[in-house]
Amino acid sequence: MKTKKYFSLIKEVLSILGTDKRKLPLMTLLFIFVSLLDLIGIGLVAPYIALLVDPEIISQGRFLQLFNFIGVSPYSEKLILYLSFFIIILFALKFISALVINWIILRFCFQQSVRLRSKLMAAYQNLPYIEYVNRNSSEYIYNINSIVPQFTMSILQSFLRLISEGLVAVSIFALLLSAFFICDLKLLESRLILTL
Repeated sequence: MKTKKYFSLIKEVLSILGTDKRKLPLMTLLFIFVSLLDLIGIGLVAPYIALLVDPEIISQGRFLQLFNFIGVSPYSEKLILYLSFFIIILFALKFISALVINWIILRFCFQQSVRLRSKLMAAYQNLPYIEYVNRNSSEYIYNINSIVPQFTMSILQSFLRLISEGLVAVSIFALLLSAFFICDLKLLESRLILTL
């Protein structure tokens, strides 16, 4: 029952957006890009700390394959310095992209507020005179100055932030789930080897 209510609310929001709902897929792609940056940043923290704690880990397994693939000498003295700069740049890029996403969300909501206020004002101005006079003018002012901002800054902004943060949460959950299955498969493989 509640899911029908949520779907009807989403349909209403999309119908209020009108033709501007075409901007939502592009915004969703930007949200996915930011969630990928978050995923990369989170995924690099543990190997970076492992490298700081034990620099000899480079000569083992995947680290050596990764550095050979990139074409960087894993035995360079400045490797940790380069990796540190890379991680700092990545987190700075994450910060800037989060600011840009927030700016895009706020800008979109403010544009919708202006559009809806203008649309309401035009509708009120085109009302027949008798109908216009029969209604209280404070109702018009309330609708334009209170209801529209309440929709754009509360409902629409929360909806867009939910999509943005939800994609980040889903990507982090997917990363953790894949790491769990990879570790579980390695454990199963090592048990099979020991039993043979």
